[in-house]
Amino acid sequence: LNLVYRRGEQIEVCDWCLERYYTLCDICGEYHLDDDIISTGDNYDVCQECFDENFVYCEACGEYVHRDNATMTADGSIVCERCLENNYTYCQKCGEYHKDCDVQFVDGRGYICDECAQELKED
Repeated sequence: LNLVYRRGEQIEVCDWCLERYYTLCDICGEYHLDDDIISTGDNYDVCQECFDENFVYCEACGEYVHRDNATMTADGSIVCERCLENNYTYCQKCGEYHKDCDVQFVDGRGYICDECAQELKED
């Protein structure tokens, strides 16, 4: 028999039931009832407890991703790696990620956010 979790309670099930009704959580390594597993935007299958502890909402695409695959941007938004790569640029002066439309290239400085570029003009 196999130890699994059903609605938070640990029970024993046969191999037949395990294969048909249970999924292994990619984080804790325990089997949980299929209905209690959450599939995330970065291809994890996780139980509710591991989901709550390890996943964040990408404010750009609306997917839930592992917190290690997310970044906080200059405006406080949390975004996944894919959205960061496609929609944000790193400011060489302040060290934060800004929306592409709020960044410009400055000769000798690289990509600079509009706020840092304004500070450079004032200096």
